[in-house]
Amino acid sequence: MTSIAIHRRARQARAAWGGRRAVPRPSHEGRRLGTVAAVVLCTGATLCLSAPAASIAAECANEAVRVEQGAAALALPECRAYELVNEPGDAPTVSESTTTPKTQAAASGGGVAFHSWYSPASEPSDAHDFLTTRDQEGWHTSALDPVLGPDKFGYIEPATTWLSADLGVAVISIKPSGNVPEPPLVPDEPTEGEYLLERVNDPLSYQLVNVTPEDVQDGTAIFQGGSEDLSHVLFSEDEPLTPEAPAGGSLYEWREGALRLVTYLPEGEPAQGTIADQVTGAGGEFDAVSPTFAHAISADGERVVFEAGGALYMRLNAATEPSAIAPGSTKVNGEQCLEAAKACTVQLDASHVSGASGGGELWDASSDGSRVFFTDTSELTGEANTATEKPDLYEYDLQDGELSDLTADASEPGDAQGVAGVSADGSYVYFVAEATLTSTPNVRKELPIKRKRNLYLYHDGETSFIATLFPGDAEAWGGEPEGVTPSVGLRTSEVSPSGQLLAFNSTQRLTGYNNSPAKTGECSGEGCDEIFEYDAEAQALSCVSCGAPNVRPVGAAEVDPRSAGAYPRRQLMADGSVFFDTVSPLVPLDKDGTYDVYEWTPVEVAACEEGSASYSAQSHGCLYLISSGTSPEPSFFANASEDGSDLFFTTEQALLATDTSEEEALYDARVEGGLPGIPGVLVEPPACESAESCHPPASESPAEALAASAVFSGPGNLLATEPPPTETRSKTSEGKKQGNEAGKRKLKRALRLCAKKPKRKRRACQERAHRRFTHKSVAHKRVGKKGVRR
Repeated sequence: MTSIAIHRRARQARAAWGGRRAVPRPSHEGRRLGTVAAVVLCTGATLCLSAPAASIAAECANEAVRVEQGAAALALPECRAYELVNEPGDAPTVSESTTTPKTQAAASGGGVAFHSWYSPASEPSDAHDFLTTRDQEGWHTSALDPVLGPDKFGYIEPATTWLSADLGVAVISIKPSGNVPEPPLVPDEPTEGEYLLERVNDPLSYQLVNVTPEDVQDGTAIFQGGSEDLSHVLFSEDEPLTPEAPAGGSLYEWREGALRLVTYLPEGEPAQGTIADQVTGAGGEFDAVSPTFAHAISADGERVVFEAGGALYMRLNAATEPSAIAPGSTKVNGEQCLEAAKACTVQLDASHVSGASGGGELWDASSDGSRVFFTDTSELTGEANTATEKPDLYEYDLQDGELSDLTADASEPGDAQGVAGVSADGSYVYFVAEATLTSTPNVRKELPIKRKRNLYLYHDGETSFIATLFPGDAEAWGGEPEGVTPSVGLRTSEVSPSGQLLAFNSTQRLTGYNNSPAKTGECSGEGCDEIFEYDAEAQALSCVSCGAPNVRPVGAAEVDPRSAGAYPRRQLMADGSVFFDTVSPLVPLDKDGTYDVYEWTPVEVAACEEGSASYSAQSHGCLYLISSGTSPEPSFFANASEDGSDLFFTTEQALLATDTSEEEALYDARVEGGLPGIPGVLVEPPACESAESCHPPASESPAEALAASAVFSGPGNLLATEPPPTETRSKTSEGKKQGNEAGKRKLKRALRLCAKKPKRKRRACQERAHRRFTHKSVAHKRVGKKGVRR
C-alpha cells in the first residue's frame, strides 16, 4: 500500500467528522481484486459492454433491482441504482442549461429542489421552482411558487426561491403587478414593490418577512442569506423599516416574526450598511448568494458580518435587542457589551497598532463565525507589510479578540489574491498570494515563485506551499483573469468540512498530465481545466479528472459549488470522493462523445484498490461512470446529499421504463436505491470490434480480471426485458409536443454555443437563450407540453 493510501485510510476513519456520514455507504468488504474483476454484457457477436468488477456483487441488498435495471446500473459503484426523480409520464424539464443544472439537494438526502420551465402533468401551474421528496413509494413533486389561481397572472416575473439546508423552509421573493392570490397568502399581502415570504412546507404556511410600515408604500427587499434552517433571514431594504433605521439602505434580520436592524456601529449608533459581499438583486432562480458562500452569516444566524462607512464589522446576537455599551470601550472581543446575551458590534478591521483602520474585504469565516478571514491594504498589525493593491490576509479570532496576519513577510507585501476555502472550524485556510511565504518545498520539491499565483495552506500556525497556478485559474480562488475585482462569489474551489481536502480547477500540469486539448480551440491556450484534490494530511495532489497518460482531454472538467444557489453544490465528499461531469471519455464504457457524469474515489473508498479494474494510475483513485456513456445528448452532475448517498444528475436518455417524457430528466444514482418493479430501458451498448476491445485497459487490471465465470454472452438477459413502446420514445410519436418543437431545437443549438464560451460568460448566455426560445414573460403564458397553454 502506498503512503498516500495509508494516509487516506487514516483520514477515512475520521470521515464521520461533523456528521457527514450519518448514512454510511456500504463497506463493500470482499469486493476486492481476486473475486470478479469485470463483466462483459453482449447483445450479439460484436456489441459488448464491459462493467467494472465493483458493480457485480451479491452482497448488495438491492442487487435484484440493479439487475432489473440493466448494464448501466450494474456498472454503478457502492450498490447504487437509478431512481427517476421527476414524476413518471409527462416529466418536467429540469434544466436545459449546459453544465449547471439548478438544483439543491437536502443535506440529509431524500429530497431535491429544482427549477423547471414546465410543470409536471399532475400539478399544472405557472410555477418554476419545484420540490421533490422521497418515501417508500417513490418521488413526489410539488410546486414551491405560490399559486395565484386559474387565469390569474399577478407576478411581474417568476418568483425566486431559496431553501433551508433540509429543504423544509423556503424564502420566496415576489414582484407583484397589482394582484395577489385569492385568498391572500398572508394578511395585507403587498400588491406593489418586491417582498419576501417565508414558506414552511409541512404543514404549509406563509409569513411576510419584510413587514413594511404604513408610510412605506413600495418596499424593495433583497434576500441576502440566512441561517442554515432559515429561522433567521437577512435582507437589504432601501426604505427604513424600524424607527431607528437610517434612510438610504440598511440590513435587517427577521426571526420569528420580529424584525431587527443589523447595521449598528460599536458605539451603538445605527448606520447605513450592507452585508459583506452583498447581493445587489434577486437575479434568478436558485441564484448563488455571495454572503452565504463567504459565511457572512453564521450557521445559527446569530453572527453577521457587514460593511459600513468603508469598514468591516460583526454583529453579535443580531436578532436580539441591542445591549448597553460600555462608554469609551475599545475592546474587540465582545466585552464592550454590558449584557452578553444581547446584540452588540465589533470592528474586525480595526488597527491594533498606530496605523489606519478599515478597508477590509471579507473572504470567509468559520461556520460559527468565531474566526473571520479578510484582506486589507491597511497595516493592521505590527508584522504587516502591505502596498497599494497588494493586501495582506488577516484572521480575526472572536474568542480572544486577536488579529493575525497570515501573509506576514518583512521582505515583501503578502499580495493576497483571494481565499480558495476555509474549513468549518476555521483551522484550515487555503489561499493564493504572490509573496514567497515559505522556504520549504512541497512534496514535488517545488518552491513558491515570487509574483506568481502561489497556492498555500495555513494550519496550526504553519504555512505550506501546495502549487503555483496560472492567472487563468483565478476563479479557483475567487478572482477573474480579465482583471475583475476578486470576490468570493466567483470562487469555484471546494473544501471538505474538516479542511483536510481541497478540490480546485487548474489548467496547470500539476501532476504531469498533458492537458492540451485533442482538438485545437476546445479549451484555453493554457490547456483544459482539470480537477485536482489536495490531501493536507498526506500532502498529496491528485488529478481527479485526468485520463490515461497518452489520451488528451476533449474538454474541461470543473468543480463549481456556485451552481446550486443559496447553499453550495456538493461535489467534494468528506471521504475524498468527487462528483463531476466531463466530455472527455475517462473509462472504456464512455463511448457517446458528449458530457457524462463520473464519481472519483480515493483508494480504500467504495472498494477502490490499487490494481482494481476501475483504478486509474494517473488519478491515484478509481473512476466510475454514473451516467450510461451511451447517450447522444449530454448528462450533467446536478447535486448530492451531504454524505453522497444521493447523487443527482440530468440526462435526456431514458434509463428507466417510467421515463417517457422525451425531455431532460432528473435521476438519482442512490446508494442501495432503486424502486422494485421498474425495469431499465435497453441502453444501446457501444460498438466493439471484439469483446476484448470493451475490456478495461490492461494497465488497470491484471490478467485474471476476466475470469471465465465473469463473461456473459448472447442476448444479455441482464439488460431490460423490453424497451417502452416505440411510440413512447419515438421522435415522431403521437405524444410529441406540437407547439414548441422548433423553439426547442433553436434552444439546444443556442445552448451548445453557450457551452463553448468561457465559464464566466456561460451563465448569462444560457439565460438569454432560455428567455428567447422558451420562457415568455409577457402575461406569463407559455407553451407547455402537448402544446397546451398554461
